Amino acid sequence: MVTPPAGSPESSHQHGPVREIGEGVPTTLDEAIQRIGLTIVANLLTGVAYALLLGAAILLAGRPVDARRGLVWGMGGFVAVSLAPSFGLAPELPGMAGAELELRQLWWLSAAAGAGAGLAALAFARNRLVIAAAILVAALPHLIGAPIRKAPKVRFRRNWPPASSPPLSAGPPCSGRSWARPAAG
Repeated sequence: MVTPPAGSPESSHQHGPVREIGEGVPTTLDEAIQRIGLTIVANLLTGVAYALLLGAAILLAGRPVDARRGLVWGMGGFVAVSLAPSFGLAPELPGMAGAELELRQLWWLSAAAGAGAGLAALAFARNRLVIAAAILVAALPHLIGAPIRKAPKVRFRRNWPPASSPPLSAGPPCSGRSWARPAAG
């Protein structure tokens, strides 16, 4: 390894950390293992709770519980709770400004309930009017649209381009540039 001479720009230059370590980043291996373990436990508990709710819904519908029926009801639950709302409500990064949280939650709840009602009507209803009404209820949140953030007002500079700069002109064809400033001369 070559050491630069003292006083040279290379010797005074020092690298800082690649990223700043904040509260959300585990700093030790024990913290990382604890975070991963707690995430696994939370996911397992959520899955068990969802399975219990799904089993209760099957029993309330008066159907026997078996693997095939559980799989079909599970797919229906995924469509109603996750897939249908995701068609209208785009994911947002944490900390980014979005529409009001209450409005987004209300829209998600109406989309999930509408999709659940539509799937239930398709599965159990015999009356075509009931099926059509349930499909309309399922589509209504998407027809209304998910709440979005209002765009901030943007002010444009009125004095662009500056009067002192030469105008843009088309460069020669096939020059690799579509627009170029004329040479000063």
